[in-house]
Amino acid sequence: MMETLEAGLPEGAYATPLSDLAKAHPDIIIGSYPSFQDGRFRNQIVVRSKDGAKLQAGVTAIGEMLKSLQK
Repeated sequence: MMETLEAGLPEGAYATPLSDLAKAHPDIIIGSYPSFQDGRFRNQIVVRSKDGAKLQAGVTAIGEMLKSLQK
């Protein structure tokens, strides 16, 4: 299973907190993928797990982290 989140921030703004979340959620795989599309930078965070509940827990934690950084 997999979910993709739009970071809405430069990768450097969330790299350390994302690393901390990866350590806190060892049963999920997290990837950060910056790209350049339509004349602007874009950052996507992809979360994968074989366990749906663990996937959702990771996605929720990452979403909360991103919201806290955007304030």
